[in-house]
Amino acid sequence: MLIKKKITALITIFCLFLLLFQTVGCKKKYYTPETIQGENESEIPLPEDNTTSDSCADVTGLAFSSVSYLTNPQYPNGYSVCQDECIDLDTDYGTWTSYEIKKGNEWCKLNNNQNIKCCAYCPKETHYCPISKSCISDSTIEQGLQYKLECPYITLSWDKDEKAISYEIIPFYDGDKDGTEDGKCEEDVSNTKERYFYYNLKSSDCAAYYTGNVKFQIIPQYSDGLSIESSNTDWIDVSSCNLGSEYCIDLYKTGIVPGGECSDYKPYFCYDGNLIKDCSKCGCPTGWTCWENVPTGSVCNPKWLYNYNEFEVPNDEGFLKLLEDPYYDEPGLILSWMKENFEYEKHPDFEGTYSPYEMYIKKKGVCKDMATFAAYVLHYHRYDSYIMFISWKGGNAHVLPVYKDEEGYGFFSQNNKFYYKGYNSFEEVAKAESWWNNKKDINYYKVWNYDGLLAEEPVYKGKDYSNEYEDFSKYEWV
Repeated sequence: MLIKKKITALITIFCLFLLLFQTVGCKKKYYTPETIQGENESEIPLPEDNTTSDSCADVTGLAFSSVSYLTNPQYPNGYSVCQDECIDLDTDYGTWTSYEIKKGNEWCKLNNNQNIKCCAYCPKETHYCPISKSCISDSTIEQGLQYKLECPYITLSWDKDEKAISYEIIPFYDGDKDGTEDGKCEEDVSNTKERYFYYNLKSSDCAAYYTGNVKFQIIPQYSDGLSIESSNTDWIDVSSCNLGSEYCIDLYKTGIVPGGECSDYKPYFCYDGNLIKDCSKCGCPTGWTCWENVPTGSVCNPKWLYNYNEFEVPNDEGFLKLLEDPYYDEPGLILSWMKENFEYEKHPDFEGTYSPYEMYIKKKGVCKDMATFAAYVLHYHRYDSYIMFISWKGGNAHVLPVYKDEEGYGFFSQNNKFYYKGYNSFEEVAKAESWWNNKKDINYYKVWNYDGLLAEEPVYKGKDYSNEYEDFSKYEWV
């Protein structure tokens, strides 16, 4: 009687054990043949660093073996191993199917100093499930396409299609997480014969776009063509992987810039997921030069814009008198001196601009030379001075000096013929100068302060030039 009670209790415990591990979908259901106790079982140790997050054991979820056993496998529930190739093994207990788990390849390589693979092995009548990281029975009822995010990997698993010879995997992205597809990563469209796939977000050609949601479409491939049916995951939120900080989307969405590298569009540099202007690292476009002695660090400016920080005041009595004589504290008197002494004359050095002293000596130059001289003298007499560039439709351009005092903004007009004051903004100055020059349509204007920094963000009609560096050689200066 006592023996019968013990047997009944054991049967009950066994049934509860089976009920506990009964699953649907891709969840653990262990293959449970009798454990084989081999004489060499103690010779299959786990590596000391088996707890490393990227170890072959961790990425497979299976016990780690130092070798693959052609006979007498030691692990009835499957095992993982590092070896040259993942090939099926014919054992005394049937064929053990192999699976290459690419997430663990790098760990295997580092720990064995060879280019070998991380392999998962499952006993006969089972197959490997990457979602649960276990070997499950072939009789388990699957639950369709499933996914699991473990940054930077997304693991995909799906039901077997008996007619399929392979499966096409297509990734899509929704960067702003509004639920609307922003694009498809054409570069990463893949094909596999397996029923699972590991997608590395970080190494993807589209990594910079993976700042919000990602989803996948799985299309079975038949010998006579594509399946008319496909499976799709839900949107997977991958923002926690922080991939955006390692890449930048290039200007005009023409490509991806890895972190710490320069864009094809100078002077943009990828830093912490954002494109920043850094000509000290990336240089400047043609016709522009890098100023590295400005308050912000470095900036690209047109080659015709004069850098006052490089100007040394000469020991010239006449020049110094113009700067230091209180008589010239008034902008109108500075203009009068220029009208009497300067005349407009083109010179072949388009990209360059005369320094204030060169203009003082030569007495002849174009608008940019005169504006450079005037802005310097105005600044010396304690005015906030600026250089304004105006682009007009028809291919004409003009440079003029602007200053600011208690009455507002003033400027020297029409190559120092007149001066006007009392304007409330740079925009008003640009419109007024355009009117005086009989130019009605302004493409855009830019204003630089004495230090060579933009005094305000440019505003344009139509095309936005704020992220472009224009070729000024196309203009006729007036």
